[in-house]
Order: sequence, then structure tokens, then C-alpha cells
Amino acid sequence: LEDPAVLTTALDCASACGARSGASLMLLVTVANDGPENASGAVRVDVAGESYELPFEDVAPGSSVELRENATARDVALWWPRGLKESIAPGALEKATFSVGGGGAVDGGVAVG
Repeated sequence: LEDPAVLTTALDCASACGARSGASLMLLVTVANDGPENASGAVRVDVAGESYELPFEDVAPGSSVELRENATARDVALWWPRGLKESIAPGALEKATFSVGGGGAVDGGVAVG
């Protein structure tokens, strides 16, 4: 897995952007096949208490495919632009985990886009 990212495409600030809100997300990850045979499967993305599956099929040896999926997260901590979080709201950054097959998870913070 290469370049995993979760981008916030819209926030739903129901109560004047209180402590929790909803968000529209874009899940992005590149699957690179370094093996000798075509690869098929699914990337599992866990973020903000939700799980998503991003399937891929027949990725040829030596090639890669970018996966994108729109998602919606409910009741999440308000997300801040990268670099401002520490000064405004320490700890208010959701974590995302990307995994495929039997392991090889790639962890990262959620980036605001």
C-alpha cells in the first residue's frame, strides 16, 4: 500500500461546530503489486469508528492502481487543518488504518483537504 490518505471533503457542523460533527470523506490509497502474479483483494480502511472495503482486481505484476471511495463518517471529533491542530485542539485528530490481506497495516492521521 502506498500513499494512504483520508481527505475531508465537507463538514456537517450541526451545533455551531461543537466537539463532534459529521464529515464527508474521500478515501485514497494506491495498491502496488510487487509479486509475480496478478493481485486481487480489498483494502480495509478503519476511520472514525467506521470500516470500509475498497476492492481491487487483477493488478498486474509491477503495476499499481489508485483506489478512491467517498464515505461518510458520523459523530467524529472536529478535524483541524494540518499544523493547526496542536495549537487549537490537541488530540482532536481521527486516526485511519489501511490494511490488506493478513496484515501490513499502514497507519496515519486524517488529512484535511
